[in-house]
This record gives sequence, structure tokens and C-alpha cells, in this order.
Amino acid sequence: MFLPLFQKTTTYFREIEIKGVYSLASKPVKTIETWFSGEYQSSYEKYYTDHIGFRGFFIKLYNQIDFSLFDKLNANSLVLGLDGYTYGQGYIENTISGKDFIGEARIDSILTKVKETQIKLKNELNIDLITVYAPSKEFVIPQFIPKRYSNNKIGQTNTECFIKKSKRIGLNFVDLNEFLINFNDTSYYPAYYKQGEHWSYYSMIKSGIYLVDYIEKIRKIDMPDINIVGLENSDTARYFDNDQGDAMNLLFDLKQDRIVYPILSFNESNKIKPKVLAIADCYYLHIFRSPIADNCFKNGGDFWFYNRQLSSKKYGDEQDISVVNKHQEIIKQDVIIHMITNQNLKDFGFGFFDEIDNLLEESKYKDFINKKEGLNKEFEEELARVVSRIKKNKEWFDNVKKEAKSRKISIEDMLERSAKHVIKSRS
Repeated sequence: MFLPLFQKTTTYFREIEIKGVYSLASKPVKTIETWFSGEYQSSYEKYYTDHIGFRGFFIKLYNQIDFSLFDKLNANSLVLGLDGYTYGQGYIENTISGKDFIGEARIDSILTKVKETQIKLKNELNIDLITVYAPSKEFVIPQFIPKRYSNNKIGQTNTECFIKKSKRIGLNFVDLNEFLINFNDTSYYPAYYKQGEHWSYYSMIKSGIYLVDYIEKIRKIDMPDINIVGLENSDTARYFDNDQGDAMNLLFDLKQDRIVYPILSFNESNKIKPKVLAIADCYYLHIFRSPIADNCFKNGGDFWFYNRQLSSKKYGDEQDISVVNKHQEIIKQDVIIHMITNQNLKDFGFGFFDEIDNLLEESKYKDFINKKEGLNKEFEEELARVVSRIKKNKEWFDNVKKEAKSRKISIEDMLERSAKHVIKSRS
């Protein structure tokens, strides 16, 4: 019983890392108000619990017992399917069932605007807008979903309706659900690994090649050739191939089968690299960080994550989108990719198509920015307040310094990232 206290006090043993998205409580600051209101005591209790010795080991032990004895997953929103496959509960209950269907009228309205934007970009700026419907495990390999969900579908899904209407209006689009269904039926290697939430690295590369081929066709250009010259077999999952397995936080990793990583070569001689901008969610992040983006797109391309954060080879990862002039960035592109997963179709465009008319006309864009200045100022003031709060909390500030050192970035940059995370977690 005293071992956790000993470990917390001495940190003698190396702690087991807990994976997934979570945040540990910070040590609260004691004031007269928080002491007598009881807020300090409850906050300190949470802080103490989050930092107790051997916390990671006991969490993993608890999860392992539940899984091994009762097939119970303690990971948030994960469902254990057949043959060891895991699925996202939200996808099963809402997305592939049709429960989150937004209606044909709204989809018609969204795609009408997308088609208008596609025509305008091509006619006025010779920019090709391509909509990419990203895949999901639940659509591509539904055969391992638990039987209790077999009668879960209640009607048309957003994915089915978007694809049907995209074909009808002649939208430039790529359906990676269909592509990976065919891939999974014909390939020896799976499109998704058992405990992978996202596509396998191998199927991501194949999807990236398919997307490059589509860009070549639509722009009538000859882009760098991508060749898979070999496959590296691995006993350990890398990248995102075991992201759901990591989130399960078990003491012993589950066995994967047929894990391979393609070895690529590129022929860039006398080839054209288009300037590419992607406005997308997490699926495109994998392509953006792959050799395909580096070798086939000019300067590796730019990526507007949820139309809120910028990732680029020029600016680095996780910069607020305000660091660039959107108007200037858009008009110099050759290709704009909007890539969206099935679950996010209800948020199609992430606001991009709502602001596109202002973004394309510089005078309107400046008015658009002016209207946002008040909100930006308010955000900067709140950011400064949170940074000041971190600096006043010695333990919190020390943790920020350690994280900055481990990431090899400045303390000020790490302070800003930490403060933004705090503000974001409130919303």
C-alpha cells in the first residue's frame, strides 16, 4: 500500500506510459477563497490521484484483467468486434446506421455550393478543387462488427447520399471507401489492422497513389512516378497501425498479423509537381506526413487542419491559421483538396465554403478579417492570461520547461501551446 507513495516521493522506478488523449490535473494554487470554498481540496485530490506512483501500471493491469477475463474494453468509445477487431462506437451507432443523417435538402445545398466553387476556381484561377471522401473502418470492413449491431441501420447514411449526389452533379471527387473495399477484397494485406482506427500504412500509401493518379488525370499533367519496390515485414505496428490498441492501454499488446511497410522510390525526372493545399481532417495528416506529399507536391503541400490550424514545411506544424493570408495562399494553388471522413460529413468544409467568396476577393477578404479582429484580440488577451497563470505555478511551469526541452522547441512556444490547449479544452 505504501509503494505508490514511495514512488511518487522518490520516482525511483520508471513509470509506464499511458497512451491516448488525456490531460493530467495541474497542482492547484491555494488561496483563501479556494481553501474555504472547498475548491482547493477537491482540485488537489484530483491532482494527487493523477500523479500517484505506478499510476500507469495499475491502469494497465486493471484494463488487462477486464479484457482478458470479460472481453471488456475500458478505452473511451471503443467496441470489441469479432476476431479481435475493434471499432469506434460512434461510427457504428451513428454514422453507418444513418442516425446522424443530415437530410437530402441540406446535402443538396452543400454540394451546390461546392460545385459552384469548383467551377469558379477552375474558370478564374485554373485551380482544380477535388473532394475526397476519406474511408472508415466500419464502412470498409463491416463484417467484424458485433452481431448485436446487425439490425442497427435505420436509413440512408450521409456517405451514401453525398456520393450519390456528387456523381449526379459531376463533382470532382474521389471515394476512398469504395477504393479500399476493392483493395481489401483483392490484396493479401489488410486495409485496416485489427486494432487500427485509421487505414493501415500500406493501404494509405496505395490510397495516396490513387489520389495522385486522379490529380494527374484532372489536370492533365505528368506527376512523379511512385513505385513500391519492396515490403518490409514487421512484428511491431508503427505509425497509426495500432492506434486503437494503444488507446486500450493493456499490459500486453495484442498480436497483429501480416504487418508490412512499403519501400518507395520516386521518379521525378521531367515531372510536374503541382502546388497543393488540403483542407481536411486527420486522415489527410497521414498523407501529408508521408513520402508521397514530399515527393509529389511542390514544397510538400500545405495542410489546413479542420480549417483552423496550419501544417506546412514552411511554417511547421500546429500553427494557428491566422499566420497566413488565406486569400494569397488560395490564389496561388494548382490543386485544392477537401478531404473529409464519414463522421465529419455533417461539418462539410469546416467553414471553408462559407467564407470562400470573401477569400477569393481581396477587398471582401479584408472586410472579413476586420470583422474577426475583435474576436482575435479577445483570444490573444485570454492567451496572455493563461500563460501568466502557468508561469506563476512553479510545478506547472517546470513541466512546460521539461516538455519544451523534450520537443526541442523554445519555452515560449511551449507556453503558448499549453495555454492554447487549456483554452481549447474549455470550449
